[in-house]
Amino acid sequence: VGTAITIALQTRTAAPRVHAIPRTPARPDATQPLRVLLVEDEPISQLATALMLRKMSHEVECCGNGRDGVEAVRKGCFDCVLMDIQMPEMDGLEATAAIRALDDPARSGLPIVALTAYALPGDKERFLKAGMDHYVGKPVHNAELELVLSLIPRRQRPAA
Repeated sequence: VGTAITIALQTRTAAPRVHAIPRTPARPDATQPLRVLLVEDEPISQLATALMLRKMSHEVECCGNGRDGVEAVRKGCFDCVLMDIQMPEMDGLEATAAIRALDDPARSGLPIVALTAYALPGDKERFLKAGMDHYVGKPVHNAELELVLSLIPRRQRPAA
């Protein structure tokens, strides 16, 4: 009927990289959900990050490349963008520059969080200098992401 193979792996949970988190206190409105645009080309990372965000009660819209992310910012209403750096068609730095160049200040000033595996000395500073507002390293840790998102201002929602 076949062969069954069982593998047991010991794993450890990595501690959050608190050194990458700004030391600013959380905003008073930090408990209100955000509307987040997640721009990530890798399907498993996109799924895992979107699930993490939804568990935090945030609304999430996903795009698979920078070009689609810029278009979503033009058309949508978001509180922030989580932007992967290395993507096809348009990378995260190019997409950030395109968003910052938009005519509408509400869109061009949208907080952008670098979401990246780049962790060499100077990478964080390079992304911030390129127009990103915050930095979260990959693999994404819940506590780190939650703390960075607590720094994002919530937009006023129209009354229902």
